[in-house]
Amino acid sequence: MTQPTSPAVWIDGDLLMEAIAAAVWEQCHTEPSSTVVDDPRNIAAVAAAVARQILGTTEQQPAEPEAHPAEHTWAAELHDPLADEWVPGTRYVLRERAVNHLKHATSIGPTWKDGTPTQRRLVRATTTYTVEPTP
Repeated sequence: MTQPTSPAVWIDGDLLMEAIAAAVWEQCHTEPSSTVVDDPRNIAAVAAAVARQILGTTEQQPAEPEAHPAEHTWAAELHDPLADEWVPGTRYVLRERAVNHLKHATSIGPTWKDGTPTQRRLVRATTTYTVEPTP
């Protein structure tokens, strides 16, 4: 396995690191059995360093100016086993409210009528804005 030659550190605005961190963060918050205990940015820094080494480059992509800060919403979703899909829940601007909704829904409806345990998850939607080049 290829190892990075220098310590990996988080770089704000690095698109590869931010994409990896977002993916890791999503997993950290949607799986109650997750064993990830490190800051996703540290994991992303190492993953990006390894990816760049494999690709033969050490250059980071330049950060694009942000048009507006990213917007996040959270929701508690319920898996419908008959339709085999996740049912979207109410969107909350505050993560804490979605977590409370998830806990409440789990406490009042831990199983379906036939006794099958319900599956619920916390999801985060992120909307980002970038500045486009002037035509």
